[in-house]
Amino acid sequence: MSFLSRIFGKTEPLSTLRRALDQRRLADALAIGHSLDRAGFGESELAELELLLTQAGDELAAVNLSEGEACLRAGDGERAAEHFALASSQARSADLVLRIRQAALQMDPTASDLPQAVPAHPCTSGCSSTDCAPTPSERAGLVSDASVRLDLVLCGYPPELAARYQRLSGSFLDAFLAAHEGEDDRALEFFELVPAGARDDLFYFERGSLLGRLGRGEEACEDLKRSIELNPELTLAREALVGVLLAGEQDLEAEKILAAMLEGGIAPGFSHGRMMIVCARRGDLEAALQHGLSSVNHGCEGDTILAVASLLEKKGRIAEVEALLETLPAGGCSGINVHLAEFSLRHGMNIDKALESFKGALRQEPGNPRWALRIAQAYLAKGWKKEGLSLLTKTLADPTLDAILKEEGSRLLDRHRIA
Repeated sequence: MSFLSRIFGKTEPLSTLRRALDQRRLADALAIGHSLDRAGFGESELAELELLLTQAGDELAAVNLSEGEACLRAGDGERAAEHFALASSQARSADLVLRIRQAALQMDPTASDLPQAVPAHPCTSGCSSTDCAPTPSERAGLVSDASVRLDLVLCGYPPELAARYQRLSGSFLDAFLAAHEGEDDRALEFFELVPAGARDDLFYFERGSLLGRLGRGEEACEDLKRSIELNPELTLAREALVGVLLAGEQDLEAEKILAAMLEGGIAPGFSHGRMMIVCARRGDLEAALQHGLSSVNHGCEGDTILAVASLLEKKGRIAEVEALLETLPAGGCSGINVHLAEFSLRHGMNIDKALESFKGALRQEPGNPRWALRIAQAYLAKGWKKEGLSLLTKTLADPTLDAILKEEGSRLLDRHRIA
């Protein structure tokens, strides 16, 4: 599968977004997603980016909706309005947007809409740029209360660590909020204003993480190593350092850190998952699989599950792949999740469920030809040759179809023409 080369090669842009989402750092995920340069993305990457942004936006909007309703019950209408406005700017699903508006109407039944400065949902015209999305400054501008913004960022942090962040103030707080709201340049300026005596483990962790996201690997490593020196118990700093090293293809150094983490029982799910990448890159797929399975047993991220599934599929362990992919969420689509649906299609299994999943994905992304191609393939798998070939021919003529998918569809069309 092409996924193997993507996941085991140099860290690709969506990996940071997926990790933020897996760790429930929803505000980070949105900021990262909107900051990505889409120019070099293929159709499949653009499709996944939109799915990830939808998941992050809806989940964060749901948090704000809940907070707003709680404030409303407590009689704090001003705070409730801030949460509802922020939720409206983040929500992407139509039903969630409606729920937010209905909740906001409880404050003022005569209001025609929410008090907001940006659109409540993204453009549906099929554009693949960020022009229609709110900028980080616009999103942050909806709420001026720093404590509300801080709460939103910290909703995905471990409670014991979040308690420390709640005490942030001054330039460090400004830097922290700017970094997590996508204002990278402003964040770096604020970090420079933090007095030397106030630069603790969290400072170096946050600045190092930002530098890593900006591709400034050497500086990021210096900061993250300093953070670990100041607080060896800060696991997130170790994880961030490993991520920066792997992105810079410094696998040997990353492996040493991961081996020490495993020996100390630190974040075994993460550590085994990243050891899987190290082993796969040097061609030891058996060791990679064992680390991957250990990561799954300890609880791991979606990326790791997909990589392990790929390794298992190469070995023909079909039942294990199916069981593993079933653990992934459907992502708002009908039927099974699209990864399981594509796996099922490749092996001629559960075609009806796969077809429903592809149709659901197409409803979510009507401008993405990937799903039309999958539907055509499912039609042909069901023996619906006329419908399948018609849709396949039409989809192959779409200039936005990813080159790899186009080649896959063309081979299928040639086979059916010969038959």
